Amino acid sequence: SAADRAGLRPAGAGLRQPRRAPRSRPGLLSGSRALTGRLARPAAIGWLLGMAVLGVVVGVVAPSAGEALADASLEDSFVDLGGPGVEGPTAFLGAAFLVVSLLLGLLAAGQASAAREQEAHGRLETLLALPLPRWRWFAAQAAVAAGMILAGGLVAGASAWAGTVASGEQLEFADAI
Repeated sequence: SAADRAGLRPAGAGLRQPRRAPRSRPGLLSGSRALTGRLARPAAIGWLLGMAVLGVVVGVVAPSAGEALADASLEDSFVDLGGPGVEGPTAFLGAAFLVVSLLLGLLAAGQASAAREQEAHGRLETLLALPLPRWRWFAAQAAVAAGMILAGGLVAGASAWAGTVASGEQLEFADAI
């Protein structure tokens, strides 16, 4: 081209400069727990966002659903079965959080499945070739899963409280958690 002949551009150079490689971030690869956390991060973000949305929806619906439960005299049925005598949004939140606990159980099962998948596909062999005992790897998996479950429950409870309060109902934060 004319620019090449005029010496304005070296031969073989493109019109655009090549992109630099992204900076390496090995901070989350410092140990088995950090690696497990890094691998679980996308799933954790998805579960936490899902729990937050579910909590807000349950919280917004809780006042009207609590009134419907009180009108249906289901409180007497709960007391007859040995349950506490709660009413209003607290009764609905208690029932709704049975679903949240089921979802948190699915989260735990998913993390156990991810650990098994690492072992089945040979990715664990690379880690265990290092001076890393299997129990420490498993403890890291369990710690990350327990952290995700705890965070999911807290996020669901806090967002349910926020949804309930935003809909105009008075609810203590400790009751929602």
